[in-house]
Amino acid sequence: MLQALPDDVRRWFERLDSQVWIHHKGTGTIRDPSYSLPRFNLITQEWQQIKQMILEYNLLCVPYAGVYGFGITIHDHPKRNGKMPEKILCVAESHIPIPAEKSMSWVGQNLTHTKRNTKLLEFYDLPALEEPEFYEY
Repeated sequence: MLQALPDDVRRWFERLDSQVWIHHKGTGTIRDPSYSLPRFNLITQEWQQIKQMILEYNLLCVPYAGVYGFGITIHDHPKRNGKMPEKILCVAESHIPIPAEKSMSWVGQNLTHTKRNTKLLEFYDLPALEEPEFYEY
């Protein structure tokens, strides 16, 4: 049975997402006091924790091809059956702090193109993934 993340873990992912991406609030102008610049990268400990939680909580990972390289979106399972998984964090290639892991080949072998992740895609009736090279820029 797939279960949604505990609230504290979900908040950790959401906080991290808000730190590495610019999220516009209100008008989104630079003069807006709620506007802040993101860090643009993850520290090694955060990246290690993300990978560990993907496996521990059996989270869905979907790769994408971006303008400046690949990325993955990490999704939480819905709290109610019949709903689609919800994006909780998007990690771009440039966010990954470990040089040896900054390749779609590594990400594919370890996160997105695994048997575990393929089963999740099938469970949610989502399209099969392209080969990892498809997502490289």
